[in-house]
Amino acid sequence: MWQENSFQTARIGITASKKIGCAVVRNRVKRYLREFFRHNRFRMAAVDVNVIARRDSAQMTYADVVLELNKAFRFIGVLPCSEPACSL
Repeated sequence: MWQENSFQTARIGITASKKIGCAVVRNRVKRYLREFFRHNRFRMAAVDVNVIARRDSAQMTYADVVLELNKAFRFIGVLPCSEPACSL
């Protein structure tokens, strides 16, 4: 879920319910999301993004999370495509 904001930068909100797993698993997923956002924040448009973590994210590695978030953010138009062959 996303919405344009009046600030100069993007902001993120993370929702990770207990359905994902124990606190250790939820915190790992949230760390992965925050790290991705930290690296890509200034490439994004000025939007508020709320990422809702799903059960499958509990088994993902950081590389898997990066691939999924890049794909999702490019699809909604928040993250510009950095590769010349990228087309969605």
